[in-house]
Amino acid sequence: MNLESLLSSSELKTHLDSIRAAAEKILEAPRLTHFTDHSISHSKCVIKNIELLLDGSPLTDRLNEHEAFILLASAYLHDIGMQSAYHAGLPEKDEYSMEEKNIIRDKHHESSAKMIEESIKPHAEKKIFLGLDGCKDYVKYISLLAKSHRRGKPDISSSDLKDCHMPQSKTIRIRLLVALLRLGDELHRDYQRVKMDQLKIWPIPVSSKFYWWTNHYTKSVHIENGKIRVIFRLPENHENDEVIKAFIDKTRVSINEQLGEVQDILWDHGCRLRFVPHDPERDIEKENEGILEPNPSAEVIFEKNPRH
Repeated sequence: MNLESLLSSSELKTHLDSIRAAAEKILEAPRLTHFTDHSISHSKCVIKNIELLLDGSPLTDRLNEHEAFILLASAYLHDIGMQSAYHAGLPEKDEYSMEEKNIIRDKHHESSAKMIEESIKPHAEKKIFLGLDGCKDYVKYISLLAKSHRRGKPDISSSDLKDCHMPQSKTIRIRLLVALLRLGDELHRDYQRVKMDQLKIWPIPVSSKFYWWTNHYTKSVHIENGKIRVIFRLPENHENDEVIKAFIDKTRVSINEQLGEVQDILWDHGCRLRFVPHDPERDIEKENEGILEPNPSAEVIFEKNPRH
């Protein structure tokens, strides 16, 4: 299934090309570096995940082209706030402290929304071209999805995410689109997303580092026929390693929590998904799959009991 195939309008396809190119220009030459990948490759993986979540579902045929366009545009633009200190309330300068980068990261969903809205305002102080000038009727919806792509921000049941109606009298099911974007984003987890050299030096809470270490030991997430499962890449003799077991547990909990938040909404629309945990087996490393970093010490990783 291909979301772009739902765009019957050549005009919408042209707008999407412009949005994708603008996002790529911002994300592929980042001014601010972070310990996780938020490049255009991440956006494409999120879109692919959404397509796999929809594959074979009755919901696929019921997404109208306006909803598909908003979902695609939001996937490309949801992380652009990671590149703006200004929109996070910080002064612009050449270098930022780790504390300031944490602020930028924590506020990036709100920053993305502001950048999207300001991109079509003639007199915005920090206006950035995002390819949205020709599709202004869609901007408020794209902004809302970007602002809402993080779990619980806002709660999925919030009235802020109620259905909207475009001038063409087309219904836009914001809550449904947010659910798809959140789950698609959550399921992009693998070792290639984490820049371990950066993660090691970031002064972030142990529980947060713990979450990103789980990505390092995840090879991929498979989505097929409504079933979600994780493939781990584990070192030899991992069976009795309590740290590795904790990583596996944390991965399962994180996916279950995000799926649990949106599952009822997706099921109500015919998109019936379930997470299928399985006993992990060692996946023998191939040269092109990167090198496994040594496990962090149990004393550090279990500090503050991050599994709970």
